[in-house]
Amino acid sequence: MFYAIILGLLTTTAFAQTCGPVSWVTPAVDSQGLYQGVLRVECTLKKSNPDIRSISAGFKRIALSKAQTIHAGPINETLRGLQGEKFDTTVKEKDGTIRSLQVFASDERDVFIYDNKSQKINLSGLSGYLRKLDVAVEVKRLNSSEIKLVLVNTTHVAKPGLAPAGIFLNMAKKQSLEQFDVALKSLIKDINSL
Repeated sequence: MFYAIILGLLTTTAFAQTCGPVSWVTPAVDSQGLYQGVLRVECTLKKSNPDIRSISAGFKRIALSKAQTIHAGPINETLRGLQGEKFDTTVKEKDGTIRSLQVFASDERDVFIYDNKSQKINLSGLSGYLRKLDVAVEVKRLNSSEIKLVLVNTTHVAKPGLAPAGIFLNMAKKQSLEQFDVALKSLIKDINSL
């Protein structure tokens, strides 16, 4: 549910990929009624003549097209030593809005990096418990027929008042893994289409 907010994607082309196991970068914990989890996966995608410039431009176009409002940007930004642009955006969802800082950076040849840090989340219903959703994507050209894709998601979800801590943590972990899988599959389709 939560990851689809950021990574809902548009195409359904065929693709070939090999992904390693999804891992917890930091153990999922319930800290004073706040579930905190960081998930990471690394995949290798078969892609004929991968063009990082096209991937970078296409990914940026898709991400910014989802913005209801662009409050600021493009603003020059450096991300992990790469030149890029930062945008302050608000995305409207069926349950409300998420305001984020989105950074797109690339060397225009071998590496593209996307970093989305949520700033203000205003959602209702069950989504209203979401407190933080940060998404990091790295695409690296390996050779003339493969790219490496790394996806890292950081999620913080507040515990509903009546939910027992142990049950809440188990449910939050399960939900995070399920949504991460959905987001990863969509992201692979999107990257493959660019």
